[in-house]
Amino acid sequence: MVVANSIPSERRLTCESRDIECREISERRFRDVAVEVSYIFASEANLPQHAPDTPAIPLSRQDPRVEPTRNGDSSRSFSEAAISTSDTQNFLSRCDEDGSNFFTALFEAQKAISSQTRITWKHESGFSLQFFFHRIGFAPLVWGFPAKTRDGKTIRQRLDFPFDFSLKAGVSETFIKEFGASLSSVAPLSGGEKRPSMSISVLNSDDSARIIETLFSLPKHHRSKSPVPQAGELAEIQDRLFL
Repeated sequence: MVVANSIPSERRLTCESRDIECREISERRFRDVAVEVSYIFASEANLPQHAPDTPAIPLSRQDPRVEPTRNGDSSRSFSEAAISTSDTQNFLSRCDEDGSNFFTALFEAQKAISSQTRITWKHESGFSLQFFFHRIGFAPLVWGFPAKTRDGKTIRQRLDFPFDFSLKAGVSETFIKEFGASLSSVAPLSGGEKRPSMSISVLNSDDSARIIETLFSLPKHHRSKSPVPQAGELAEIQDRLFL
């Protein structure tokens, strides 16, 4: 069998003359199935995740900042990037000096693996950092809070780890325990096991660097999966493609 996005008529005739079945499956169908089974294309695994695919902040189609371009596409990704930058700047403006340095470094590190992570805003006074898990999708692992709320009230500048939300999303308990242990080996965690937190004030520069490294290296190591599907997964993908 030959499967392709498009099969020219002359090639189809040649294949059929040799009893080779031809099936045309559009790229969109491939991508729809990939989303359904949480499959990441190997050629795109390390590419930045653009806003239309996994937007950090979804925009309403009626958003007046989104205007059609000449070819009919929209400037959606540009608008979302601008909003994300605005939210980042707003967040950092509510941090003290230590918090600003820490979160700036965290945001930069997140950009390096933006195809596997995303940040959503409008989370109380902070943000939610989510990681992509195979067969689960994006799940929250970290919440970040500045030194002041949007109303100007002073709060504890910190990282929260909403493990209760992570577990509900389908993240394994084994991963959560190991992740928590790795964090606590760098700096003390306070609060209960379901949602521990870490104050930015207790971190020195070395601790900050190690926490950020832990945040992005441990999940990447444990969440990684070969882009080549195994036999059972391949069968599932084939079944969905040929529906």
